[in-house]
Amino acid sequence: MDKKQGFTLVELLVVIAIIAILMAILMPALQRVRKQANMAACKMNLHEWGLVCSMYTDDNDHRFHDFGTGQSFPDVMRDYYKEPDLRLCPSAKKLRNPDPDAPANIPVVGSRFESWGIFPVDKFNSGIRVRVKGDYGSYGINNWASVNDKDPDKAKFWNTPMVNGANYIPLFLDCQWKGGFPEDNHSPPQSEDHYNQSPQMRRFCTNRHNGFVNGAFVDFSTRKVGLKELWTLKWHRQFKTNGPWTLASGNAPDWPDWMKTLRDY
Repeated sequence: MDKKQGFTLVELLVVIAIIAILMAILMPALQRVRKQANMAACKMNLHEWGLVCSMYTDDNDHRFHDFGTGQSFPDVMRDYYKEPDLRLCPSAKKLRNPDPDAPANIPVVGSRFESWGIFPVDKFNSGIRVRVKGDYGSYGINNWASVNDKDPDKAKFWNTPMVNGANYIPLFLDCQWKGGFPEDNHSPPQSEDHYNQSPQMRRFCTNRHNGFVNGAFVDFSTRKVGLKELWTLKWHRQFKTNGPWTLASGNAPDWPDWMKTLRDY
């Protein structure tokens, strides 16, 4: 009778080594696929936010919300979307504060792969609710795309989406906070992993998608935006798109080390 044949120890080790090699080869490819899927899903979310804002402006005489009230976009447009997770980039679903009943002073500022929130308490400014308990997200709005007739810089604001060059005016982007007021002279963050809130361009300069963020624009189109490209967009009416952090300035910007290898604009 023939003896049953089995694997020897050497053969098992060879098989394990081959599997390990194949996994080492496949893992980077799988990670790239996952990142590409996250970026595509993020872009779809922002497309939805463009539609949300379009419906809002259609119902409000083609005007953006009044930022003079201090209300944030998740609250202002709450009637136009149902799913709170629409506010989350798939690459930044981790909540900075996962406990909605945390102390009021808990850190809630987002980061590269963390959302802002959850806000543990409502916050009011002159009787107006400007921060809503339970809100969270990893997108932010260009606060210059709003109405604010009481602001000293009111001439900078885009009050309506019905303007020329709307496809170069940011509306919603990947962001570490719920919004910001970028200026052309704002410097970039010195670290890739940062919690910087000032100057406010840093809120949007967050490396979530391999040198890019996703953005929805005032014409309600969506596309990816290079991190250095952020300084070439028309954030407000007086924003210099040839400012000190652009190639058009004629000078070589002194980018921090983590940004030096990224594409220039």
